[in-house]
Amino acid sequence: MKWIGRQQLVFVFFALSIAWSRLLAATFVYVADEVSRSVHRFDSTGTSLGPIASNIQATGLAQGPDGFLYISEGQNNEVHRYNQSTGEFVDVFVSSSTGFKNDLVFGADGDLYVTDFQKDAVLRFDGSSGASKGTFATVDEPNGLVFGADGDLYVSTLGITHDIVRISASSGNVVETFTGVFNPHKLTLGPDNNIYIATAGSAHIVRLQDGAISTFSSGHNISQAKDVEFTSDGDLLVMDRSADEVLLFDGQTGVYKETLISGSPIEFGVGLFSPVPEPQTYGFIVGVGVLTLACLRRASLNARNRRESATKHK
Repeated sequence: MKWIGRQQLVFVFFALSIAWSRLLAATFVYVADEVSRSVHRFDSTGTSLGPIASNIQATGLAQGPDGFLYISEGQNNEVHRYNQSTGEFVDVFVSSSTGFKNDLVFGADGDLYVTDFQKDAVLRFDGSSGASKGTFATVDEPNGLVFGADGDLYVSTLGITHDIVRISASSGNVVETFTGVFNPHKLTLGPDNNIYIATAGSAHIVRLQDGAISTFSSGHNISQAKDVEFTSDGDLLVMDRSADEVLLFDGQTGVYKETLISGSPIEFGVGLFSPVPEPQTYGFIVGVGVLTLACLRRASLNARNRRESATKHK
């Protein structure tokens, strides 16, 4: 490092600053709204960037392996695909069928899993073509779903008993049931590998940790939590359907931090999604890193050559 000049250090700082700003700029929050029949996009400060999808009864949001935004559509029981960068409609990934598709998630196998409230089933679709692979699991009125750190599928249910069930990823059978959750909706996997659950029947977010359900959020009563999602920096977003708000809680302590989004254009939010930065953003950062290392190496070699040349001429 002693051979690196001031100009090279300035370049390194400038390049990394640009890369980091690109990473932060790639973070968005998507909110599905029932009344306006649209999906709105917001930046990380809560500023509206306008609708990304309109005239759609969105019930669930997910990012696919291809980087597209997948939206489960309740009226026609379809799954639509959108380009996150442009907001353009790509295609109907899963065509119309009977039932009511409520939430969706991609598995480690690349397939798409969708809860069907009316069919009492978790359906499975090919992650590349959208072709049906049939019923993956039978669950009483399934609502939200997420894959856990153990690889199994966790599903919230709104049947006779309001439970969270763990479904074996290999067999599709229910292998464990967790009780003590009233009116559970969407779920998410936290950075700590615990399951966090939006409950419309209580004023708090609950956490499934080591097989036990406990209250996580504090400092702010939630009217009707419909969805939860962690941000890229580890905080927890909560969609409060009745209050038309997206709330932000500390991802480690559960303490309320602020109301990120409030009121218009959100009238009756039912879905929430905060995607990872787009692949091209990571590519940009890697490119900057490689270029920076190359420049540092060249600067060091030039400096060493100058030192050796100066020594020979003494």
